[in-house]
Amino acid sequence: MRKKKREPIAIIGMGCRYPGDANTPEEFWDLIIDKQDALGAIPADRWDLEGLFAPEWRRAGKISVDRGGFIKNIDKFDAGFFGISPLEASRMDPQQRMLLETSYETIEDAGLSMNDLNGTRTAVFIGISAHDYGDLQNTPQERVNIGSHTNVGSALCINANRISYYYNLKGPSIALDTACSSSLNAIHMACRSIWEDDADMAFAGGVNSILKPEPQMGFSKGGFLSPDGICYSFDERGNGYIRSEGAGLIFMKRLEQAEADGDKI
Repeated sequence: MRKKKREPIAIIGMGCRYPGDANTPEEFWDLIIDKQDALGAIPADRWDLEGLFAPEWRRAGKISVDRGGFIKNIDKFDAGFFGISPLEASRMDPQQRMLLETSYETIEDAGLSMNDLNGTRTAVFIGISAHDYGDLQNTPQERVNIGSHTNVGSALCINANRISYYYNLKGPSIALDTACSSSLNAIHMACRSIWEDDADMAFAGGVNSILKPEPQMGFSKGGFLSPDGICYSFDERGNGYIRSEGAGLIFMKRLEQAEADGDKI
């Protein structure tokens, strides 16, 4: 079978939520150009670090690194804007909330409206691994609060599906987990979806939140985290990495179509 030609694909919109108050691509770019450090201490609203921190990573039940990249006001969400009730919003994983917000900003950045997407063959591919919020909701202490929105609010697949549902999209809608490469694979699958004519356009990106100490313990025990609390990417000083929260989305279509439509590329 003859291999299909893979025509160029254009990025016509972007949206993000990153530490360091980088809530737009422009703010994120400025943060990089200004060489700002967006890492900081673990906020008190995530968990009480007292009794959990110990620099020696071998100590059982302890966290050896007390720094990370954290999103401010991760619990804040304009549920009414998206037609979501306060009750349902309270059971929604913050990752779902961040993705809804960044998806809207992404299509704004692309110069599109909801009506432009309604009913279109637009795919959604989201890279995601963290399930902290679901774990927090499904404990013996929380059993009395489990309701009809709990499972949907914490299922990882819904991170993609909410975007598809909100904009009435008719393309593939998939959340995938390949650990650190999840968002890259989401972009790869989005490109393939367009190339294979499963979709005309696509959202692709990733999201992460840090809400529980136990995953941090696991990474500490595995020796993954930098004892210096600093990421030295592509540097001989590198001795581990630091976990971070964030959400990033891009909106894509065929380059030929983007040029014909007069899109910003």
